[in-house]
Amino acid sequence: MITDSLINRLDHCLREKCPYIYSYYQDPLPDLEIDRYMQKMSIVSEDYKKLYQWKNGLDFQVSETFPKEFWIHFYGNFLSLKDAWIGWEENTDEEFWKRSQIEIMDNLIGEKLFFESDPSSDQYSVPNTNS
Repeated sequence: MITDSLINRLDHCLREKCPYIYSYYQDPLPDLEIDRYMQKMSIVSEDYKKLYQWKNGLDFQVSETFPKEFWIHFYGNFLSLKDAWIGWEENTDEEFWKRSQIEIMDNLIGEKLFFESDPSSDQYSVPNTNS
């Protein structure tokens, strides 16, 4: 489960270690808009909602201009909910990944990090926040 403590640690780390990228993160969308995107993608996870209640990632059009050294992770940058939905919508026939896998990070050269929205999947996991 994503806790407030985990979000606060992520927020602090990114503000300290990646202030330039952090400054481009969009404010969160209103809950109703987050809910609409989640409903379109059949996501019921409160963890996913909490992530986007924190920040709405980078606008993909802006993030395309960021050089590799500004990635926050090997997989690139945190996508806006709109861009995550666009990627999900383009994958209608599961050509690239399962419909339950929602892209949350992208480095624009083919490597992605996904949120698995199906709790029955063997790829679904909950982070250990006890450490």
